[in-house]
Amino acid sequence: MEDSDLIRPRPGRWRGCSGSRYKATVVIPTIGAVSLTQVCVRLIRAADPDLYIIIVDTGTQGEEALAALESLRDERTEVHYIRAHGWPHASQPVAAAMDLGQALTRTRHMVAMHNDAFLTGRGAIDELLAHLGEDTPVAGYQITERPHWRFPDGSVCEDWRWMIGHTFAAFDLERLREVEIERGVVIRWDLVCGAAREGWPIETNIVDTEVFINYAFRRAGCPPKLIGTERNYKRNKNEHFDHVRSYPSAQLYCAKREPIRQQQERWLKQAMREARERLSLWESSP
Repeated sequence: MEDSDLIRPRPGRWRGCSGSRYKATVVIPTIGAVSLTQVCVRLIRAADPDLYIIIVDTGTQGEEALAALESLRDERTEVHYIRAHGWPHASQPVAAAMDLGQALTRTRHMVAMHNDAFLTGRGAIDELLAHLGEDTPVAGYQITERPHWRFPDGSVCEDWRWMIGHTFAAFDLERLREVEIERGVVIRWDLVCGAAREGWPIETNIVDTEVFINYAFRRAGCPPKLIGTERNYKRNKNEHFDHVRSYPSAQLYCAKREPIRQQQERWLKQAMREARERLSLWESSP
């Protein structure tokens, strides 16, 4: 396989942004824990054959694990890789993966997922996409409650109440281009730099990459439609997904003996067992 195959859709697969035979592209960031990605992808495939999948790996190690990722590549699933020497913030590899996924998406609608989020309903993505409209180019779940930074006067920014998160979010890319949000639907580092120029104390490991795209949405006059909420370091289970939120960052940054890491492992074990039970039903009755 040529390197270029990893960054270009195969000729003839798409017929333009709005002409694709797929109704949406699901972008899944991964780093380690390949078994999660396998189950996540199988659930999407079993739920709806009209969804295209782009997997973006940001640092999985080991020949066996990488071979397992490659085995997921097929006529409606791409696998891409981003390699870096380090990430200053835990959410940056996810943000980079989402930005690459957006750049590669050839459908009008993109759905952001995580590999530790497992669909709980076969029509869950259809229900998410149904929220999109002329005045609603973005829909999904509110980010968890958190202070972002301190303003120059010492007050804490707590704008999380209206901000959309990375997980289970839908984007109308054509509409976002119309309002000049063309690239980087997650990172938007131009806003980070702008905030720094205005005197905000932007420091490494302080700013979550989810924050600044939300300011871009607000500035463009198209705030996200929030259909639910999630919390960090929790198992968020609802009618759409079962998400062991923050598992990848716990895996990367928490020692195995730490209570939160142990709790995450217990939640994930249960979530995977239930996901495989759903798979057994979905794959046996298309």
